[in-house]
Amino acid sequence: MRNGKLNDAASKYEKSLEMKLAILGPFNPQPGIAASLNKLESVYHAMGKLDKALENHENSPNMCREIHGPNKPHPDISTSLNNIGLLYEAMGKLEKALENQEKSLQMKLAIH
Repeated sequence: MRNGKLNDAASKYEKSLEMKLAILGPFNPQPGIAASLNKLESVYHAMGKLDKALENHENSPNMCREIHGPNKPHPDISTSLNNIGLLYEAMGKLEKALENQEKSLQMKLAIH
């Protein structure tokens, strides 16, 4: 039952992302596109599709930097880095996990 709901959620998030990209353009950084990438990554992570989750999620921090400014700390960027760290941890890539978690923490400290 859980896998069915996750598959359904992934399908809906994929369609939502496709629609946003069709409307806004694939090279137009927008908060809605970044949010869709984060949501899709979360579903793939829950499904155990870690490579696919990482593939989708690695674009999110860069897009958030384009939206909020390349040198400006922002919670969206910090969250994206944190999520990437969690993915690397689940994949057993602990050095990459730690690197992203540390970046996320430093950004959180800079924000607060």
